[in-house]
Amino acid sequence: MNADYITTDTGEAVDAPTLPSYWGPDNWQTEDDGYEWFRCLDGTPWTVVTRWGTEGHPLGNLYSMMVATAVHEDERGTLYGYGSYAQGRTYALWFRCEAALHAEITETAFFFWKDGQSQGPEKLPATAGELPAEYTVPYQAPAPVKDTPRADGAPF
Repeated sequence: MNADYITTDTGEAVDAPTLPSYWGPDNWQTEDDGYEWFRCLDGTPWTVVTRWGTEGHPLGNLYSMMVATAVHEDERGTLYGYGSYAQGRTYALWFRCEAALHAEITETAFFFWKDGQSQGPEKLPATAGELPAEYTVPYQAPAPVKDTPRADGAPF
């Protein structure tokens, strides 16, 4: 399901996917621990981001505070979605520029790290803008190591 948004970085009106919220039985919004919300993202363009920065520092506090991202194409190009979940409440922002999305996630990560909600880098600066570049980019999980046969030809 889509909704009308104004992009945060360019100020343009766009039609983009909504960030799901979890409504429990009988249409009451629950104060769940996030597991239900995490599962309700299945089949949507939204994906939870659990780590941030080249070292993969935790982002948020699973399962009570989480960040999700989405990518959507419209007639003008690519849109990048930022979603926030905090103890049952959600909101979404959309950006035209991926760098603006990364800046928003970095601000959120910095808040979580500085506030002690998740373990971040040691010796954090006073502001997110002062973070070294390695803490302002998506975490790239290492590729799985392939098993290789031994030199004598025996299996592993």
